[in-house]
Amino acid sequence: MNKSQIPAAQKEVLSLLLDDHKKAKKLFKEFEAEKDDAAKEKIAQEVCTELTVHAAIEEEIFYPFLRDQKPELFGDLLNEALVEHASAKDLIAQIQAASMEDDLYEAKVTVLGEYIAHHVTEEEDELFPKVISQKTGLICARRPGEVPSRASAGPFHISEARTAMTTPISAQLPTPPSPDRPHHGLNEAAAWAG
Repeated sequence: MNKSQIPAAQKEVLSLLLDDHKKAKKLFKEFEAEKDDAAKEKIAQEVCTELTVHAAIEEEIFYPFLRDQKPELFGDLLNEALVEHASAKDLIAQIQAASMEDDLYEAKVTVLGEYIAHHVTEEEDELFPKVISQKTGLICARRPGEVPSRASAGPFHISEARTAMTTPISAQLPTPPSPDRPHHGLNEAAAWAG
């Protein structure tokens, strides 16, 4: 899918997901080309981390948003995607718990790459065009002052999800209030009170 053809209302969200797809494809190619076992294992672990974050963004933010908007249009594709995610997560867990010394390690990474290639094709050829055809904006912006997190009380922009899901909670919180820097607003104070 060419990002230049995506309307502005969907561009940021779909571009983020497309960039993730591109990165995963690149990592799988690097894994195949690499000769050193330690380097291969590092690449495999990186792709597993990237895919885990990507799946969480889709499952916790993107898919529920689409299902809420048009369940009859997106429901079947989203159900299939969730089943594909479950299969991928199973392989990811096996890869993360293993090493290159395991007989099936490379085969598992290869099969994961094939699963992901199929999933990406379905998203880019079927799901994303349906999203674009709806001509509506994707994912509400978070409320001013809201701390972005997976457990956020309100919606936040999907582009913030990657940071929120890969950054330790302590790094997401605002600087604690002090005599030199009093807190500004209830959300910041609540973040430190909770």
